[in-house]
Amino acid sequence: MTKKKESLSVKKGGDSIEENAKTSNQKYIQNQQRLRQILDLVPHMIFLKDYDGKVLMANKACSDFYNIDTKQLVYKNIEELHDSKEELKRILLEDQSVINNKKRIELDNVTLTDSSGEKRVYKSTKIPFTDPLTQKIGSLGISIDVTEQKNTEKSENEAKEKYRLLVERGNDGIIILQNEKIVFTNNQAARIFGTDQKEFLNKNITDFIGRTEYKEITENYLLNIKNKQVDSFYE
Repeated sequence: MTKKKESLSVKKGGDSIEENAKTSNQKYIQNQQRLRQILDLVPHMIFLKDYDGKVLMANKACSDFYNIDTKQLVYKNIEELHDSKEELKRILLEDQSVINNKKRIELDNVTLTDSSGEKRVYKSTKIPFTDPLTQKIGSLGISIDVTEQKNTEKSENEAKEKYRLLVERGNDGIIILQNEKIVFTNNQAARIFGTDQKEFLNKNITDFIGRTEYKEITENYLLNIKNKQVDSFYE
């Protein structure tokens, strides 16, 4: 009777070990699925490539960029994905530099052509990645699309340049004062006062006009900002 009980106990214990192993394996698979889902939800391109340019891992943002299914993208060489030889050469050199030097690199204003032929601007980070199984080093990178940001900056800079040219080339003299000091002036204002723009800037306005005139101008200005009628012209 005692031997039978021991046999049952061992069997029961064996079932428990198998169940624990099965549960651990299921949890591992679930975590892998979560990680895959997280990578695909990230809107930035995440990729892993080897020295020769073969794609070892890529997320959905990458497959969207190349307009190809993620499963089909993995193990393709990037030379099959880039028509531009210039882009291809640059990408290979970047990845090979990361792998050879085992150092991270930061890249700004990287231009890439997507599957539709549109050029996009990216900010990329690439770091050396050692495969835990093969011990081979690859290039692990993330590329963030900054095209819209760059377009906005370009539009703003163009608008500023147009405004600057309008101010500088206009017939009206423009002066900005802070506590009677000239903090901004255009060329026309300096010419009106018979001086150079650089010499005019940062001087006190009362160096060029009398106190009485300055007081009159200030009073008219204060009335004007209160929407009260003032003379449009005065000496």
